[in-house]
Amino acid sequence: LGAATNSTGGGSAGGGAETGALALLASPLAQGTLRILAATTAFLALAYFDVRRIRPRSYSLRNFAAEMWEALKLVLPVLIFLVIGFSFILLIFASVLEKLCLPERIGEEIIVYGQFYGPVCVVYWIVKKDWLVAERSAPVLPVSGRVGG
Repeated sequence: LGAATNSTGGGSAGGGAETGALALLASPLAQGTLRILAATTAFLALAYFDVRRIRPRSYSLRNFAAEMWEALKLVLPVLIFLVIGFSFILLIFASVLEKLCLPERIGEEIIVYGQFYGPVCVVYWIVKKDWLVAERSAPVLPVSGRVGG
């Protein structure tokens, strides 16, 4: 669009604004922010649909948000320890990969993504664990309410 605007021979101010906007979107800060927003949105959407399939029909976004908030309140105080723990475990894993002659870059990416996604997995586990326990403890066959005859 900018090339078509400027192809008339005279430059326009609109082309400069478009170039500035593209340069802003190309910055590492903007790309990192967009990645985090996309990952967070995908996580919330997939977690909601996954959790909703084991919940009663009346399960709403409000209920999901309340459960997610409760899980976050458990994770936030220990977030730094979770990041350190995941980093330590993944550093060992990356060291093994390096001994297998894989590029060092792969191990670094595993550690960086593990630091970000590890605590998110803990939040997901907290949200889902109580319902999984209830689901697995339910009897397979129907149980009669009367004892005897």
